Amino acid sequence: MTGRGARKDLKPNEVSPTRNSRYGVFRPDYDRMLTFTLETESSPEQVYALVTGMIQEDLLYLLALNLYRLAFESRKDAQVIFSYVLRFRPATASPKSDPLALSYVINNRPEVLVELCNGYEHKESATAAGTVLREVLKSDAAAAIILYDDPVEGGSTSKGLSGIQPDVRQSGKGVFWKFFAWIDQGSFEVGADAFTTFRVSYWTFAARSFTNKV
Repeated sequence: MTGRGARKDLKPNEVSPTRNSRYGVFRPDYDRMLTFTLETESSPEQVYALVTGMIQEDLLYLLALNLYRLAFESRKDAQVIFSYVLRFRPATASPKSDPLALSYVINNRPEVLVELCNGYEHKESATAAGTVLREVLKSDAAAAIILYDDPVEGGSTSKGLSGIQPDVRQSGKGVFWKFFAWIDQGSFEVGADAFTTFRVSYWTFAARSFTNKV
């Protein structure tokens, strides 16, 4: 597994039952370690090592990028992994601090958020990606990255939170603007989920931002 670098989306003719099963092979160990199931007890140190390992290996980006290629059960597993990893805080961390992986994504790998949004490009990944997004977008910083994403202007897609330029006119090519097409032109399943994410997450963020300026 390579780290951050070239895109690792798989070509359609490369996807096979064997390759799909490979995505599921790692899942049981991740699932048990992350969620502390009754079958296997995991120490906080093990979970911390697993989460930091996923960050170092860029697995969150790879999962987001290829979510639609996974089999149905594997997509559900990936959703659980995302939800837990992006909420995980080490025992020594302040309760007011951002979770470890979420902080990394916001500041260093915002492409994870963009690719989760792009999950709406495929009906197979829409529900799983949307569920993760609605949890992540409770963070104002994560919502801001998506709202101000503008690759043409060299915005948050590559620079994270530090790349946000709220006073710069947007080109309309950022991922936020795709939501209108997903809502209006997608299948019913994609459109409904995209609208829920848009309504619950972005309007709440806009309301908080407006209140803070008043």
